[in-house]
Parts: sequence; structure tokens; C-alpha cells
Amino acid sequence: MAKPNSTKVLGGSSVVLQTRPVRRRAAPVFVAILCCAALLSARPNPLLVTAADLGATWAGPPASWPSCPTSVEKEVVRLVNLERSNVGLDPVGIDMRLIGAARRHSDDMAANDFVSHTGSDGSSPWDRIADAGYPLLAGGETIGAGYPNEASVVQGWMDSPPHQEILLGSDFQHIGVGYAFEGDSTYGHYWTADFGSSSDEGDPPPTSCDTPPGPFRVYLPLIQR
Repeated sequence: MAKPNSTKVLGGSSVVLQTRPVRRRAAPVFVAILCCAALLSARPNPLLVTAADLGATWAGPPASWPSCPTSVEKEVVRLVNLERSNVGLDPVGIDMRLIGAARRHSDDMAANDFVSHTGSDGSSPWDRIADAGYPLLAGGETIGAGYPNEASVVQGWMDSPPHQEILLGSDFQHIGVGYAFEGDSTYGHYWTADFGSSSDEGDPPPTSCDTPPGPFRVYLPLIQR
């Protein structure tokens, strides 16, 4: 006999999680967290916090990760910047370090079937951002699960005041998005968007990421008669 459904509280709302063997997808959920330099001021200089200081165990990005933003990641950024332009805000630029932090967390949530700002290794968003080498001044993280595409997750965030506050944060300069899918999980789709302002100029994608592929050529065999 299947176990009864369990209830988990996420972001102030109760979400019913179906226990296996029921394979019906759970309703989409999302959670937001906001941070600023003042909250990090317990350290002498929050700009110099290192992965070693935080006791981090992350080994770094896996070789399987693409070196450029994916089309899914770029579409989320485009939709976020569209919302920002609608209220007169400057766009946020892609930062590859924030992409690393966001990919790490989305992959973790998908692989370990959970939805939380705390990683399975105990890391906080700020730990992951520091591990990625981003010199954080102010930051925010939004996560979502169960949303099947870019438009639905951005709309879900915009429909929630705490998430909208982060997407429309006037102090933020940069963004990094991570998306992961795991078919054998509660929600299937897992999303993370990390926002920040930094003490440097940012780490944009390599210029090679914007280079379109060359023209396709068909080479016919040379037949000598």
C-alpha cells in the first residue's frame, strides 16, 4: 500500500508531495532569498570571504558544463530584462561566475530531489557565489521547481512579491541562471537565478559565445577521368 501524502512548507505555503509510486508531478513551487552587504558585515571584510573561510567542499564546475550560456539560460535573462525595462530599470548582464553558482544549485536540487536555498552540502547561496569567485556586494536568489519552460518560471516569480523584488532590484548589475531536469524526481524542472552587484566589472561570457557558426559547405568528391 502506498504511503499517505506528505506536506512540506515552502516559502510560506504548504505543498503536497505525492509519494511514490504515484508519478503525478507536484504543483510548481518557488522560493526567494535576498541578501545585502550589511547582512555579511559580521566578517571584517565581506569582499574577501573565500571558499576556504566558508568551509566549502565544492570541487569546481564539471567539465560537462558548457563554456557559454545555454539558450535556456539566455532566454530567462532576456525575459527578466524585459520585465526590468517595463519599469525603467537597466538590464542585468550575464556573469559567468553567477551562472556557475546557479547551475551548481539547480543540478544539486535535481539530482537530490529537493527545493531549498540550502544545498545538499549545507551551502548557502552566498557560499556558492563566493565559491564561484564573485565578489558580492549585494545579492539575491530565486529558485523554482516544476515550471516547464522559461516563460512560466519568470511569470511565476513576477507573480510573487518577494521574487519580483529580486528580479526588479535596482542595485543589481549581474545575473546567472541555471536549469536542470531530472525525469525521476518530484518536480522534474529545477531553476535557479542568482543576482548580484560586485566590486569588479563582472565576468561576461567569452566573446566566442556570440560568434555564429560558419557557413555550411558541402564538399563533393573530386572525380578524375
